[in-house]
Amino acid sequence: MPSSRLLRSIAAAACLALSGLTLSAVTAQQAAAATDTSKIVSAARSQLNSDGCGIVDCNVEWCAEFSKWAWQQGGVDVTTLGATVTTFVNYGDANGTWHDPSGYTPQPGDAMIFGGAGFPTKASGGAHVGLVESVNSNGTITEIGGNQGGRVTEVTGTAASIETQLEGSSYSFLGYVSPVGVPAPPASTNVPTSDSSWGAYDPVGKVMTLFGLGSGGHLGFTRSLNGGASWSNWAEANGYWALQGTPNAVYDVDGKATLLFARGSADGAMGVSRSTNNGVSWSNWTPGELVLDELQGRRFGGVQLQHEEGHRLRPGW
Repeated sequence: MPSSRLLRSIAAAACLALSGLTLSAVTAQQAAAATDTSKIVSAARSQLNSDGCGIVDCNVEWCAEFSKWAWQQGGVDVTTLGATVTTFVNYGDANGTWHDPSGYTPQPGDAMIFGGAGFPTKASGGAHVGLVESVNSNGTITEIGGNQGGRVTEVTGTAASIETQLEGSSYSFLGYVSPVGVPAPPASTNVPTSDSSWGAYDPVGKVMTLFGLGSGGHLGFTRSLNGGASWSNWAEANGYWALQGTPNAVYDVDGKATLLFARGSADGAMGVSRSTNNGVSWSNWTPGELVLDELQGRRFGGVQLQHEEGHRLRPGW
């Protein structure tokens, strides 16, 4: 199990990396024409459940034509794109915007390249292309694409599970292609500093979750499904929460839940909130004194909770 010190070190490194990426991306943004990915996504969504005939030639395999059309609505120069998936692969290689699945966090508007019958690999050009509509807080992706069952449809899951739904389990998801000219995402106000970050580890799902307090005491979190090799974008757990001090989180292996211990910014009262889906959603706050009997002396993934004076709970390391 990753230690608290390890998780905090990872958090600090991630913050430094994010800061560097933000600074370097400004220069690239100034040099390239801006692409509006929100327009790409909204254009694609405007055709949801349609047969595509109003915007592309729907008498042929039109998945690439649909993705090309959506990119164009967002201001992308699509001169080199055509009616085949291969043109997206070549675009990514030519512009340095091809991303292998491992170690990359996809962004809305990215093209997703899938292997399939006759075209199972990147070298063969790929068999299907769709678009990232959204990246969800639980790490899944909502893909939207043309010529999926003859229509424009959405599919939600991991990249691999979307691949299985679209092309079958015998094929592999190949990678992402980003359009040129996408501005760097704005810095999140919930990216924590190293001294206010803490983590919880789900040994069953093998999910590492880092939490931190952003501006206004709002709770932010990011998760890794691959031992810290890559992390999801920072997300806000609940916009209404305003916390103080340094909250803490532990994972209850038996209850399969993350328990967050924190004090409210208004009155400093201790409360406990539970999440059974690695931080995607949380229960209402329960006053700390009401859960003392339940939690006293119980162990959570190697951490034992102890009751101190003043009805304050702390992890006992």
